[in-house]
Amino acid sequence: MLSRVWLPLTGRLPWAVVTFLDDAYQRGVLRQAGAVYQFRHARLRSHLAQAHRRS
Repeated sequence: MLSRVWLPLTGRLPWAVVTFLDDAYQRGVLRQAGAVYQFRHARLRSHLAQAHRRS
């Protein structure tokens, strides 16, 4: 429960996570496989993973 406040406060997650995921899905950035969202574009996925490793 603490993570729902901590992650948005630190800028790691938007406040309205479900709204963010739905918007990204509608724009074609994410795809939904069951209950899981996945990035559709390999370049975006690798860019985000690389940025995460640097921090």
